[in-house]
Amino acid sequence: MSSLRFTTSSDYSLFQRQTPEVLQDNTSPLIFQWIDADYTVAKVPYPGMPGSKQGEVPVVRFYGITAEGYSVIAHCHGFTPYLYIQSPPRFTDANIESLKAALNAFAVVHSIIKCRKKSLYHYQAEDAEFLKIYVQVPSNVPKIRGELEKGVNIEGYGARSFLTYESNIDFVLRFLFDTKAFGSCWMELPKEKYYLRKEKDTFPRTGTALYEADIAYSPLCCFNLSISSQHTDSITSFSMIPKGNTCQSLHCAFSRSILNVKDARVSFLSRNLIL
Repeated sequence: MSSLRFTTSSDYSLFQRQTPEVLQDNTSPLIFQWIDADYTVAKVPYPGMPGSKQGEVPVVRFYGITAEGYSVIAHCHGFTPYLYIQSPPRFTDANIESLKAALNAFAVVHSIIKCRKKSLYHYQAEDAEFLKIYVQVPSNVPKIRGELEKGVNIEGYGARSFLTYESNIDFVLRFLFDTKAFGSCWMELPKEKYYLRKEKDTFPRTGTALYEADIAYSPLCCFNLSISSQHTDSITSFSMIPKGNTCQSLHCAFSRSILNVKDARVSFLSRNLIL
């Protein structure tokens, strides 16, 4: 395990990290342990990334440190927020388009797709048909949830209300659930799959990390569980600074980073879950 530095000094220059003689480029993988995560809403999409091609888009950000001690910010693009409802009886593709049009009056809905799921609420052994509703930004999820639960008028079908499923899950936690990532696991951005930001780019650097990268969302390229297993007994070096009567990491590690995410989905969430 790497050493943990602690001091009561208020001189933050003590925590400055060394700069390598040669900076890494994207011809080799960028591997780091993430310490904190959040998301932001970009005003315009990053070119060449999956997801919406216009308007605001959510971007999940991971903050971490390499095994050599260099700081990293990774911007993950293309992950779209969503929620579920159970499909009404005899709900056709035309009805789905009418539902989408009705909901778009309140918030941007990208698409609605059919899927087979089991609900833990009034559990039944057989799968039922659900509708997965993709929206543009995370703040649209509660808006759509509210309208669905109040009731919407669906052209050609009539007015009805819906019970929503998995509609109160924190967006970053949703990202971790869907990618089957572990708290503070090691991440790998594969070579030539990411882009390193520069000061004068259209998308300039947003922090002071040595490496700041953009990558398309994909469970296969954002997370490499074989990398995590290689570092099972290794924790990268990070610093602690005093803040009042508590200690706080320079990367402000929040509870997301220490969760066993496989268990958290059931343990921490109350909104109806489906399998």
